[in-house]
Amino acid sequence: MTIDDKIRDRIAKVQALVTRGVDGEQIAAKTQLDRLLKKYNINPAEVNEITKKQYFFKYATELDKQLFLQLMHYFFKDHQIQFYLHTGGKKEISARLEYLDYITISCSYEYFKRHMSQEWKKFSADSLKKKRKAKTKNALRADLQGIFYSKYIEASRIYHPEQMKKKTVSEMTKTELENYHRLQEVQGGQYHSQVEKETLKIG
Repeated sequence: MTIDDKIRDRIAKVQALVTRGVDGEQIAAKTQLDRLLKKYNINPAEVNEITKKQYFFKYATELDKQLFLQLMHYFFKDHQIQFYLHTGGKKEISARLEYLDYITISCSYEYFKRHMSQEWKKFSADSLKKKRKAKTKNALRADLQGIFYSKYIEASRIYHPEQMKKKTVSEMTKTELENYHRLQEVQGGQYHSQVEKETLKIG
């Protein structure tokens, strides 16, 4: 029997509760899953594969792209998740994910993307306004993005310890030194991952 997206999504949500639910949720979900597998004649060994789906994530800037890749590493460091960076004018990244992993990365990416954009504008606007020529403005933007991104990821605490290395003053670039005090004003995001009960409701 062909498994359409509606059935696939339903099984994915129930499977998420089987593996990550608490107390009675797991028991109820296991009963529901067994019923669905029998109804649609699905081999239990196939569940892990059919509950994965290809999801697509858009990005507008280089900062957005780097943020998404960092969040993938932060949340799924020990998972073997393949993702693809699409080219040809389409600013998009796709990844094959379990339903709950999709919820985790989708919610966190949207939150941090909006918050980071606000902090970036506060940090960079005045400096970029002073540059009249496009070439010098683009060069400064690239330098500022590099130091801002590192500070934002650190301030948001969305990194693993081995990714961070404290710099001494002698190791800082000219741009870092010139913007040191303003970098300390960059506010990190305060996102706390949680999945709404409604998204996992099984009927």
